[in-house]
Amino acid sequence: RLHSQSGPIIPRILILAPTTELVHQISKVFDSLVSPDQFTASVVTPKKRLLIKDNSAVIIGVPKNIMHYHIASLLSSIEIIVVDEADALVTGSAADAVWSILNSKRLLADARKKGKLKKAEMTSDTKEFVTQSKRIPNFYRGLNYRGSSVNNIKQYGLKVDRCQYIFSGATLPHNNNPKSPFALINEWLKKLNPKLVHLARTNDVHKVIPTLQSKCFIAPADKKIEFLLRILNSVKNDYDKNKTISDQTVESTTKNNNLKIMVFANTAYFAYTLYKFLDGTDTTLMEEPLRSLVPSYFDFLLAEQKEEIMRDIDFEKYNLSASYSNEWKGSCGLLHKDIPIEKRQEILDNFINGQIPILITTDIASRGLDIPNVTAVIQYDFALNAVDYLHRSGRTARGGKEGKFFSIATEKDRILVEAIQNVKDTETFDKIFSRNRNLRKRSRRAKKNKAKDDDDDDDDDDDDEWITIDCNNIFI
Repeated sequence: RLHSQSGPIIPRILILAPTTELVHQISKVFDSLVSPDQFTASVVTPKKRLLIKDNSAVIIGVPKNIMHYHIASLLSSIEIIVVDEADALVTGSAADAVWSILNSKRLLADARKKGKLKKAEMTSDTKEFVTQSKRIPNFYRGLNYRGSSVNNIKQYGLKVDRCQYIFSGATLPHNNNPKSPFALINEWLKKLNPKLVHLARTNDVHKVIPTLQSKCFIAPADKKIEFLLRILNSVKNDYDKNKTISDQTVESTTKNNNLKIMVFANTAYFAYTLYKFLDGTDTTLMEEPLRSLVPSYFDFLLAEQKEEIMRDIDFEKYNLSASYSNEWKGSCGLLHKDIPIEKRQEILDNFINGQIPILITTDIASRGLDIPNVTAVIQYDFALNAVDYLHRSGRTARGGKEGKFFSIATEKDRILVEAIQNVKDTETFDKIFSRNRNLRKRSRRAKKNKAKDDDDDDDDDDDDEWITIDCNNIFI
């Protein structure tokens, strides 16, 4: 598409991604496919200012950072908008920025069709963007080529009166919920032109495949760290055995085949505390996350609910009090949003290159990132929903290769664990996708009912038993 156009090289494609890490990855892939002498991609992140170069054909950025710039100018030459990880962007924290960008482009396209760009009625959001946002350095360089103006760039092949929209995602369930990401996207596209909406869906989406070995353990909360250490040591021993065998074959020359283990925690604080226990050698990572640990509604909770939250917060007291043999000092990296972007990118690169074998992370690293040859993924905290579960499991066993996926769950996760277990090999996960925490509500109800039924029962016999549930071959 870029090669087919004549005239000046100006941005024709806008790619939106949810995280800085994914933006940089997309940029690297673009650079590997296209010679910098032909085209370049301009990157926009919290620390990367947008700069349009002489051969910038693509803009890649985080939606909220894109909105810092003059939106009408930025979108005026765009012919294709790609929304990557669409389910997260159209309904998550970036949703307002994403829909503002999409609606602004539609407004500009409609206005161009009518020849009334300057008189077009704009939304209050669009007016704010136009009046308060930054100008884009060197943007009009291409538009003024040979004396042309913004309003007559159509002569160079720009289809300013229309735009192609591409929404991509590994988890975009097709269901009847009007508030689901798919329904929102489909409804918006149909308003543009219902005849031109096309759904491309691979056969294996949301299904299990045979190359992932998956195992889930339900254990007491105070035994989770002990079990994590057992898993880490087991994975390392298996890796060392396989490496000894492969060293004698040609396969030993494979690049990026170092030991790589991703450990997922549900919050920045839990990830930080886990890193502090397992490693703690990098002083730049030892600052506690900035986010509030106690929810705003804490004072209105029941005593037992407050106790559960405080037990989670006082992580070290309840989970790290025992003395464990820990051999992972100096071997871990940490990723969460409160870590500076430059440091996050450095840690991620070190993990990809095999310089550190363990990456402790929140879901900031669960989506889109293509980290080659991840040996195993461990859910120290079980995912809050099936969508996050699939994305985490999808970090290993990629490209038809084998991988291992371990989950450590507590009793409160049982409802979701059993729902995942009940998905058959031939079925998709669509029916258990839950963004409004329906499964967690069911879990709380089940827990209350069980407490009533077991008031007179002595369940001490179950406290020290780990229950293994086979969630084998879960993959996205």
